[in-house]
Amino acid sequence: MPDTTPATTSTTTPIRRALLSVSNKQGIVDFARALAEAGVHLLSTGGTARTLRDAGLKVTLVEDHTGFPEMLDGRVKTLHPTIHGGILGVRDNPAHQAKMAEHTIDPIDLVCIDLYPFEKTIAQDPNGADPKNRGAGFPARGTLEEAIEQIDIGGPAMLRSAAKNFRFVTVISDPAQYPRVLAELAEHGGTTLATRMDLAAAAYERTCAFDAAISTYLRAQQGEPFPRVLLVRGELASTLRYGENPHQPAALYRSGGFQARLYEPCAQAQVPAGSNAPRQPENPSLRSGLVERHSSNRGGSLHNRGGGFPAPDWTAQLHGKPLSYNNLLDASAAFELAIALAALDETAHAACVIKHTNPCGAALAASPAEAFDLAIAGDPLAAYGGIAASGSIIDTAAAERLCAPDRFFEVVIAPDYTDEALALLCARWKNIRLLRTGCPETRGLERPRPCCSGGRAFQPAALKIGGRAFQPANLDIRTIPGGFLVQAHDDTPPDPAAWTHAAGPAPDPALLRAAAVMEATVRALSSNAIAIGGPVEPRGTGFQPVGCALFGGGAGQMDRVASCRLAIAKAGDRTRGAVAASDAFFPFPDGPELLANAGVSMIVHPGGSKRDRETFALCNDRNITCMTTGVRRFRH
Repeated sequence: MPDTTPATTSTTTPIRRALLSVSNKQGIVDFARALAEAGVHLLSTGGTARTLRDAGLKVTLVEDHTGFPEMLDGRVKTLHPTIHGGILGVRDNPAHQAKMAEHTIDPIDLVCIDLYPFEKTIAQDPNGADPKNRGAGFPARGTLEEAIEQIDIGGPAMLRSAAKNFRFVTVISDPAQYPRVLAELAEHGGTTLATRMDLAAAAYERTCAFDAAISTYLRAQQGEPFPRVLLVRGELASTLRYGENPHQPAALYRSGGFQARLYEPCAQAQVPAGSNAPRQPENPSLRSGLVERHSSNRGGSLHNRGGGFPAPDWTAQLHGKPLSYNNLLDASAAFELAIALAALDETAHAACVIKHTNPCGAALAASPAEAFDLAIAGDPLAAYGGIAASGSIIDTAAAERLCAPDRFFEVVIAPDYTDEALALLCARWKNIRLLRTGCPETRGLERPRPCCSGGRAFQPAALKIGGRAFQPANLDIRTIPGGFLVQAHDDTPPDPAAWTHAAGPAPDPALLRAAAVMEATVRALSSNAIAIGGPVEPRGTGFQPVGCALFGGGAGQMDRVASCRLAIAKAGDRTRGAVAASDAFFPFPDGPELLANAGVSMIVHPGGSKRDRETFALCNDRNITCMTTGVRRFRH
């Protein structure tokens, strides 16, 4: 005779029978044992049941509970009225109770399901690379047949059923929820209504994300670059103090796209020859001590997502106050520019300084310290209070340059820090936010870069838009009234070999190298944008290669002439002999004439204006090299 006694008349519901069926077995044995010790009857399926029985737990197979065998290679096992009736039956509804008794349906008070690993399957690399090195959201690497078999049917059905009946049923969709449920079971003898409602919402969030991954995958298999229904998924990381301004509430959500790059020390990141930067931290205890000290009042270790620092997926915060909304915007811009600069020359070290998402300094040099010096020199006034980012490990020399008496930074970003460098920065500024990005891999660049472990860089399968490849994970989304706009992120790197020599003398190799740095920089400036920079000899002797740096940027102006004037004013005397890069073509030769009068030796722009010939004629007359890239770099 089934037990159909109403569970409780209070908001706390006891757990008498639990159904456990998980793909991720981590923690399931301890969780199930705690349930069993509390007198809970365990139901389970296939692999989960074997795991629990191997651990010495008494488990009833679902097929024994239903009297119906598992069939069709496991596709049908829980889709049965005895299961769903036990989950969905309303405990205080006499009609429901009567029907459950008539059909011998026992109530199921807890459902623990984590769904098949569909997302992991479509992320698998056919060449055997670890899928965790790719991040979520990339197109499938497993076969279509493998992916189809990981489309869970019974799991989402049970999660949705249990979530719908949350007044009486506890639903678990993530192993991270085990401790919360066990704590309430121990304290109250069951779960509270507030917890059950919260877990129900989480279950629907999980099934929504699962279905979105499937639909996006199937659309991609049909060659559609954009899903017909775009679901933007993010996990709330933290509410922020406020947004861009104090009257605007704000929050940080994590999308999961950079998970694989985090929290691992860069054993073979770029280490300058002769510096004190070790291949691995010489004294891990120093870093651990700093992390523990600065996380002690914020909810736990920084080396996991449970830490109290609100940080995006691409980084872990090691020190300082929590990141603000504006910090996060600027830090993201600095992170992307540092990656783009580092990708231009694997023998050099990249650095940049960002203010209000715009670079006021950017450089390549022979050492991290020199790169920071050159980047800060781009606009020392604007650099004060900015965000500094490095494409290399920050060693003691680089930290000393950052800590100079006349310098101050809100945030510093690097793949990693030597112990001494980290100690110097923490001692210099109590509240400075120090971010570690882990391996200095490039984000979506078409040219492969070696990963820190010495293996090949992973290149995700790409879709095409207008003949150009892009990764669906790298999308820019902008809200507009009534909707939002979506585009592929501009990850196309500068390619001087593909540029056209349109006018003037043949390009000088040193200027051409600097031109690539300026095009990467102008891409990061707000339109209309002009970046002026060039080769710089580093201080000291024996440094190779010669450094390149931004001298002045003109950004966010309503006309390109104003941007030229602003860039020239920022660069000053350094404009003579420099390179000027524009994010779009010059509609008239007035801007190029200003640059020519200031003494630039090379102008780089996309070309495509009806009046390009006037600009080319000006460059020929003034002996200025003019290169057209064919790639516009608007950024609004």
